[in-house]
Amino acid sequence: MTLNHPSHFWPLVLILGTGLVGLGQITWADAEGIEVTAQKRSERLVTTPVAADVILAGEIDAWTVRDVSDVAAFSASLILNQGLAPPDTRLSIRGLGAYIGHPTVAQLVDGINYSSEALSFVGSSTVAAYHFLDIERVEVIKGPQTVFYGPSAFAGAVQYATKNPSRTFQGSVRVEVGGDGHRDLQGTVSGPVLENQFYLRLT
Repeated sequence: MTLNHPSHFWPLVLILGTGLVGLGQITWADAEGIEVTAQKRSERLVTTPVAADVILAGEIDAWTVRDVSDVAAFSASLILNQGLAPPDTRLSIRGLGAYIGHPTVAQLVDGINYSSEALSFVGSSTVAAYHFLDIERVEVIKGPQTVFYGPSAFAGAVQYATKNPSRTFQGSVRVEVGGDGHRDLQGTVSGPVLENQFYLRLT
């Protein structure tokens, strides 16, 4: 079993507690425009009453954030503890985490809780083993969020917000090549299906 809490790089991350500290070149004016959905509604980061680390789309692409282990490099409070297999991945926030049974850090995709209670995942979440696709924003929400997401958010939550469809036709292709035969191809198409009525995004 290995404990993974990388700390070798620190990109543009906002840490909100009793005050606001920007790592990198983010200014207060930039922070004013950042919105989060930690409490199931859209709020400005600077006014939401929770502590949260936020990774934006620009940093996700620039720093190649592809899974929750990369997110752990951006948030000092988030620790990733991986067992013998990728599904056996457990998260803790501020030292609080489960090693068996129900997780205490919820894994959310657009507000939907995908945390797993199955013993085969040893208190983890199946989302923790997946690679990100088309993510607009990642929110590491620190502190109990059980009112909004149930007991699986006792220590906090990691929220993945996907990108919305665009109002004009857009498309992109990304290719990654790495060692040990690694190949990754991702394509995205977005635009209107019925003008001014229905929009679709496929990745």
